[in-house]
Amino acid sequence: MKSSAMPSKGPIPSSRRAASDRSPVLDLTRELVARPSITPDDAGCQRLICERLLPLGFNAEWFLCGDVSNVLLTRGNGSPSLWFLGHTDVVPPGPKELWTYLPFHPDQKDGELHGRGVADMKGAVAAMVLALETFVRQHPDLYRHNRKLTPAPAKRCGAEPLLSSVKTPISQS
Repeated sequence: MKSSAMPSKGPIPSSRRAASDRSPVLDLTRELVARPSITPDDAGCQRLICERLLPLGFNAEWFLCGDVSNVLLTRGNGSPSLWFLGHTDVVPPGPKELWTYLPFHPDQKDGELHGRGVADMKGAVAAMVLALETFVRQHPDLYRHNRKLTPAPAKRCGAEPLLSSVKTPISQS
């Protein structure tokens, strides 16, 4: 019996997906993974994110922790603040011959994306960026409270320089 219904389990193979069906999160993840952002060289990941969010009214504040750059992107100045914290740097990949997929060449196979930083944490940063873009486009004047994103290697330097910009703590009830 033939059915036109979509299979109930498993991803749609990329070969069967139309270009218009591609996920914007997947596209941005690919762009980030393709950048060899080995600490301390960001390889332009943070600038790419800034290029997407600055036109939507976000402001960028840059911090240095040793030779590692950090950026805090904010929109609005109210309280409370909503923070998205992440990082785009990766540790050195080691010998390329030990990789099934090249570390900075995002490859998709069987519905899974492979490459250095996909899981930790360029994929999550891409999702955060798309969430912020979508929210701001759908609600440009709603909730003028702070929206903050730091795609910085906070785990390497500690988040103290970024968190010190919080001026109003949220009261506990």
